[in-house]
Amino acid sequence: MTRPMLMVAGWVFMIMGYFWGKRLPLFGFSVPLDRRFWIAFVSYSLEMGVVYIINQIRDIDSDRANKKLHILPEGLISVRAAWWWTDILFFISAALAVLAGWQFLAVWALSGLIGFLYSGPPNMKGRPIPNITMNMLGYGTVAFAAGWVVGGPLRLDFILHTLPYIFGCGAVTAGTIIPDIPGDARAGEMTIGVRYGARWTAWFAFTCDTLALAAGLLARDWIISAAALLSAPLFLVAAIRVSDFAVKFAYRVASFTLALFVGIRFPMFALLSVLVWAGARAYYWLRFGIKDYPSFTGR
Repeated sequence: MTRPMLMVAGWVFMIMGYFWGKRLPLFGFSVPLDRRFWIAFVSYSLEMGVVYIINQIRDIDSDRANKKLHILPEGLISVRAAWWWTDILFFISAALAVLAGWQFLAVWALSGLIGFLYSGPPNMKGRPIPNITMNMLGYGTVAFAAGWVVGGPLRLDFILHTLPYIFGCGAVTAGTIIPDIPGDARAGEMTIGVRYGARWTAWFAFTCDTLALAAGLLARDWIISAAALLSAPLFLVAAIRVSDFAVKFAYRVASFTLALFVGIRFPMFALLSVLVWAGARAYYWLRFGIKDYPSFTGR
């Protein structure tokens, strides 16, 4: 329920925020990760888990229509049990956030607010512009800031360095929306895909990827620039063809290459990602009999 692979995606943004906040050298493998970083890291990971569970509780109907995330739609875990897990993870995350310092606590609170507005009663997820905007800012700015404030104080250049991640998130998020258009429409979810159509959304994804490349070069961030450059032709093909296969291939390559480059710079991230994937895979297989979840190529 905590969407382990999406959690890994959140780690990418947090770690790159830490990278720029701490002003680490561009090349190298030695990365000082102190006790405060790990407290914040665990806190933010648990908070992401809370948001993802709430999102799944709210999206049971659309997930069932789109035939994904089978745990709640198929009743493998009850909604009541899911809420219990939400409460437990929230209180542990909050306690750790306090220990991580007031700046991180402020970012943690903002992240929680965005998550609530997105998945809670205001139903921002079901509105086209708030949906894509909150995804872009939630990861590209807030998750990025969660790492930055652990690495160092907020500085004016934060704006420059967060921009490519905002646009990169926009490209991937728009891509993931397109295959869900039929199910979202049946469930009454007014995403940008439902509102403006698959072709417009695919061109939006390509535009965001191009802007991520330009902003990354401006910020001299070779990691996001390389990922955006490699995926740009694929997003262009997806915008021209507008097929589910082309779209999925584009955003999967974008996500994987970004994670790969971050893993090269931060070997600990690569190790954690593999361990989380392997552990979650074993759990879902032994607990629910699901052998192909989570997947590095899944949604």
